Amino acid sequence: MRLPRLLRTRHAPVPAGSVLAVTMFYEIGREATERYGEQARSADQYLSYYASYFSQLPVEKFILCGESAILGSHKGDFSHLCEVPVEQLPAMQHLARTRDIMIDPDFRSRFAGDLRMESLSPLYNIIMLAKMDALEAAYRCTSHAFYAWVDFGIGRRTARDRWLPEPTAFKPRLGDRIVVSVDPAKALADTSPSNLSSRVFGYVEHVAGSFFLVPRGLLPWLVEAVRENYVRLLELGLCSDDQILYDMCIHERPELFRTVVPKGRLDKFRNIHNIITGRV
Repeated sequence: MRLPRLLRTRHAPVPAGSVLAVTMFYEIGREATERYGEQARSADQYLSYYASYFSQLPVEKFILCGESAILGSHKGDFSHLCEVPVEQLPAMQHLARTRDIMIDPDFRSRFAGDLRMESLSPLYNIIMLAKMDALEAAYRCTSHAFYAWVDFGIGRRTARDRWLPEPTAFKPRLGDRIVVSVDPAKALADTSPSNLSSRVFGYVEHVAGSFFLVPRGLLPWLVEAVRENYVRLLELGLCSDDQILYDMCIHERPELFRTVVPKGRLDKFRNIHNIITGRV
């Protein structure tokens, strides 16, 4: 990946144990309600999700986006801001193959229940893969000890649900492994074609991909492993979003991960707040 256009970076001494929160924001046409129904979300909605949680986290932030103007008044929130047009993202090399797989009527017919974004939009899956492009850019442009992936819209709210509580702190427990929130009942038993196929079409996901914490020394491995796993899915005639790719990584190298299990009835996504605030 060529070094992205770094519009702004605030050079300052990086203290030991420093964490950089990395995110990205691209407009991919998800506001089309006639196509995506209840899953349709506009850029303005995403900005409101960002404002309700991530913007309030007291942590240095890095963003990769197509154009900084889309951030509006939140542009100043980011210490590091990179612009890369969507067509120049390394993940885009897989768009044509992803689209070919997803337009096959047999592919869509095999999903259980209602179709979700990962079974409707090839570009959505590519953007999820491009989280690795953002992390790689942050790694090359900065020198922090840890990189926390945080979905731009992690603070999503709905009419019925408060996705995460108000942020109170950013003090995750640091260590020498990648930290993820998981549902232990959905751990990947093997990476055989049949098992991967059943997980893709059944929407079975072990890892919450909205947040994970990576020590600098492990970030290059994670980026390459996730990319290789996406290629493997394509070779099997499969594709999905990034969460199954992390499942495959954990199965391949479990010793590199600290998998945090929610307590009680808390699900793996709501458990993210507990990781961010250092409760677990």
